[in-house]
Amino acid sequence: DALFQARPELTFEHVRSLATRISKNQGTFTIETDSGEAIAANTVVVALGNFPSTNPLPPGSPDPPAGWSPDAVKGLPRSATVLLIWSGLTAVDVCLSLRELGHHGRIYLVSRRGLLPRVHPTNAPRTPWDGEEVVDVPLNSLFSKVRRAAQQDTEAGGTWHGRIDGLRPHTQDIWQLLTLKEKRRFLRLLRPYWDLHRHRIVPEVHAAVETLRRSGQLEAIGGRIVSASSLADGAIQATVELRSGGRRELAAERAINCSGPELDARRFRVPLLKQLVADGFARYDPLFLGIDATAEGALVARSGAVQDGLYALGPLLRGVFWESTAMPEIRVQAAGIASGILARLLRHAESGLPQDYAAAGGN
Repeated sequence: DALFQARPELTFEHVRSLATRISKNQGTFTIETDSGEAIAANTVVVALGNFPSTNPLPPGSPDPPAGWSPDAVKGLPRSATVLLIWSGLTAVDVCLSLRELGHHGRIYLVSRRGLLPRVHPTNAPRTPWDGEEVVDVPLNSLFSKVRRAAQQDTEAGGTWHGRIDGLRPHTQDIWQLLTLKEKRRFLRLLRPYWDLHRHRIVPEVHAAVETLRRSGQLEAIGGRIVSASSLADGAIQATVELRSGGRRELAAERAINCSGPELDARRFRVPLLKQLVADGFARYDPLFLGIDATAEGALVARSGAVQDGLYALGPLLRGVFWESTAMPEIRVQAAGIASGILARLLRHAESGLPQDYAAAGGN
């Protein structure tokens, strides 16, 4: 629609190549690709999306396929025992995939707390918060305030869901005003519970997962895998240190990494990002969740200078905004970057030079 409505002088080209390097010379960026092309642009938006996590098992353990991969359940016998590592939305998706394939073997799901995402009720109203109630509030006070309000809503015959959803318009402001110490504390202690309550599953999916649990086919185990070794034909033997105490041995024909997106940017398997950091065009944010940027999405260089004409979009800005993976937040970021590009275009209009833009990312 945007292309259809655009002015005739606008041109658009989709280059199906992997961007491998970005350099800059006299205000012009050059994007090199794995096909040998060199694309010149005045503005570049790096929109790389999410990346599967690295091996969540102890060092030296076999590397299980990611739950996002189509090969995760490929060729798996229906009677096979499956070990799912972690218990978030990816694990739920894999459970549904197995169910659709008619799988009837045992499914073990292991995560630190053994908790599954909460169900999203039908037509649950959003309970709005006044920004002054939740923004620029110490983390401990904010946690207590939200918990009390959710409990009061539940006791009054409602649900807790509205209080969590009501935070969404304020989440980025809350995150940006927390201290670095509070952010680290949130990631260490509260993030698992936030993910469970914020990223929920629809009732139909919840019913399907509960059916698997009640039948005994699916078992959620709270604990930590402390060792894992390969058996014949890709099978795995894992030792789980249980949250309740003691240990348990699990054997499965296949283990699947369901730990979701990688949250340590230093481990992102993206040569382009490593090159940008190594050459000083970008730097990691203090929490290493992504790369450092301004509130407008402009990258911050190693020197601390704001990069003119170089932007990031989406999950790469998780450390800046925290909520930076869902479309409602990403489209706001995209609109802000577009406004910045247009303003930059106006500033350079007097030069009479054509302005080219490139976005590196996607599949």
